[in-house]
Amino acid sequence: MTDRVRLLLLIPHLGGGGAERVIACVAANLDPAIFEVHLALIADDFPGAPTLPAWVNVHRLRVQRVRRAAWPLLQLIRNLRPTILLSGMVHLNSLALLLEPLLPAQTTLLIRHNTTASLAIPGKLHRLIFTWLHRRAHRILCQSEAMAEDLATNFHLDRKRMIVVPNPIDIAVLRRQSLAQHAALATPASLPWRTASFRLIAIGRLSDEKGHDLLLNAFAQALAKHPAAQLAILGDGSRRPSLLALRNQLRIEDSVLFPGFQDDVAPWLSTADLFVQPSRIEGMPNALLEAAASGLPLVATPSSDGLVHMLRHAPGTWLAQDISADALAAAMLAAMDTLRQQPRYEHDFLRPFDLPLAIAAWQRALLKSPNMPVRKDSCQQPAIARRASVKRIALLIPTLAQIGGAERQVILLAQGLAARGWRVTVVALSGQVSDSLSSQFAAAEIEFLALEMRKAWIDPRGWLRFLRWCRLERPAILHAHLPHAAWFARCFRLVHRVPVVLDTLHSTRIGSPRAQWLYRLTSPFADHVTAVSRAGADAALAAKIVSAHKLSVVPNGIPIPDLPAIKSAIKSPIKSEIKSEIPPTFLWLAAGRLAPVKDYPTLLRAFALLPSNPQLEADPLEVRLEIAGDGPQRPSLEALAEELGIASRVRWLGFCVDMAPLYARANAVVLASLWEGLPMCTLEAAAYSLPVVATRAQGTTETILEAESGFLAPIGDARALSDAMASVMAMTEDARNRMGIAGRSFIARNYAIEPVLNTWEELYQRLLRQRVHSASS
Repeated sequence: MTDRVRLLLLIPHLGGGGAERVIACVAANLDPAIFEVHLALIADDFPGAPTLPAWVNVHRLRVQRVRRAAWPLLQLIRNLRPTILLSGMVHLNSLALLLEPLLPAQTTLLIRHNTTASLAIPGKLHRLIFTWLHRRAHRILCQSEAMAEDLATNFHLDRKRMIVVPNPIDIAVLRRQSLAQHAALATPASLPWRTASFRLIAIGRLSDEKGHDLLLNAFAQALAKHPAAQLAILGDGSRRPSLLALRNQLRIEDSVLFPGFQDDVAPWLSTADLFVQPSRIEGMPNALLEAAASGLPLVATPSSDGLVHMLRHAPGTWLAQDISADALAAAMLAAMDTLRQQPRYEHDFLRPFDLPLAIAAWQRALLKSPNMPVRKDSCQQPAIARRASVKRIALLIPTLAQIGGAERQVILLAQGLAARGWRVTVVALSGQVSDSLSSQFAAAEIEFLALEMRKAWIDPRGWLRFLRWCRLERPAILHAHLPHAAWFARCFRLVHRVPVVLDTLHSTRIGSPRAQWLYRLTSPFADHVTAVSRAGADAALAAKIVSAHKLSVVPNGIPIPDLPAIKSAIKSPIKSEIKSEIPPTFLWLAAGRLAPVKDYPTLLRAFALLPSNPQLEADPLEVRLEIAGDGPQRPSLEALAEELGIASRVRWLGFCVDMAPLYARANAVVLASLWEGLPMCTLEAAAYSLPVVATRAQGTTETILEAESGFLAPIGDARALSDAMASVMAMTEDARNRMGIAGRSFIARNYAIEPVLNTWEELYQRLLRQRVHSASS
């Protein structure tokens, strides 16, 4: 393993606070096949020190002060000659930055920030010194976008040199421990909780910036309304005597526990009712993330912009209006008033922090060498650069301003590859992305590049933008989706050498004679072509736009959601936004852009032929249709619904980012397309155990087992489509459930995202090996 990346991590000690735990967790979970991990410790271990794997090499400098560590640390660095030196805490960063001129030529210096610098650093002189030192760092790792923006705005540091990496949290373990303890409904004898109406918990070192004095004053106010409540503050530090004195002064000593530092906080979290983060200054507190992973409701002060952005509007979280005891008390009381209704929450904002995703983000950050400054006296390329170049991919798409099936598949592919350690950039020829999609990309460490082309794919300005980007980033693979992006990627090879270029056909319609001519003309510049369905591949071969040896079928892949949760959601009463709705509803769902290919006029006519209030299963059901999507046909389709007399029973939802709630409340899904590649909505409907009615469009037929998972009708035949819909409605609920489960099983076997990602990775690696072989022969 001589080309492994030699990484030296620097922290004060094992055990103790959140920053030390983060770096220890990263050291233990990095891929040992890629990284040779070394850990330098300034002082002896603190209580709660973790046991590290054998492949982590621990170096103990055995000094008690950071200033005394300079010489032994420099000796260690010169002996190891690491590829990367990463300082993991603020007060060690200054030492590492001061030593930067003395580092070996091949060593890249990374600094990790774990607080909001503008709040933590007072005075002009200190800020000037901070800025001067931090300009020496090759890269700065931040815990949130807000932290990075703070450094760029208030300290004028280069934003391009900053990488946002989440703290890793083992959510599965914490959730399992919490649920097991919560289900037992018993408090371990080792915990000094007493019988209380509410159990509140805070975790952190007892120092000024953690704001425990604010918490004690706020809790005293909360006791006036909830006198049987109890608070435990876990941690130790210099403020312990003054906090104990304040507790006695407030006369709340019977209701407040100070158990000190705890090696294992899981039993405390599992038996508490509410977690409180009262800090004055924060970065991204690990204790809060662990409490969220345990399912606890959260109360926090607005102690950092990153924390505010993450928690604002999230269910089960309450943000104080400001950093004061009164505001914190108000937030605590608001939370306590809600606890009886929902004691535990699934906090969706935790996903980027989940251990596998977070470690993958750390590995990508450490492997981002193409942008790292290379010193002039370095005579060899680091192994890190060789390894990173193989994992660099650009996914090209005409636009993400409008999202259809192909665009959603590109997003899923980007997220899946990024989670597996690929460095992914999504490139849109035109248009920008929505704020929500931009946030998804940022959370998954996916880069987005907008070429802003205004004259289709031949706009020279877009070519120049992409050429500059490729020269800087040097991607190993260009993977294009849809025709314009495919032609752009293929022709780009005329101006810049890219190891592998491939593209994907998402439809059975190959296009006009001119489009087919362009495919044939540019075919020599594509290493491979894939189709999302067998029907699409057959159409491409019939049109002779690709040769058989260059073509393969790689289907669309989708995440398979949790079945018990889906059943629960589907069986729950439908919550219609129409207040006048009284009878039970049979709800049809259609999804797709409002364009001619989807043939919504036939769907509306088929829906109009259904009885509006049929007698099904001995109960009258009101039949409704929801349509998720937007497009140029919407005005004419709304007019047709009025003309057919069904406007009151049809809801136009517009474009929907999150389709899960729509599938969860629907009873069945319908698709009336004239043609398809491999429709995402039929895959997703089956994954949600819903029966599907669709037309016999090529591509669509590959996703439905007729009479087992749904029914098929001739294209453009409103009567036949209506009869198929009526057949589904006439079935008993058990029969529909069996049909949905059959469809789900079929989709899970053939279209689950993980096997599809495996296929893509195997194809990418094969094409890269072929390119290397042809270049060497």
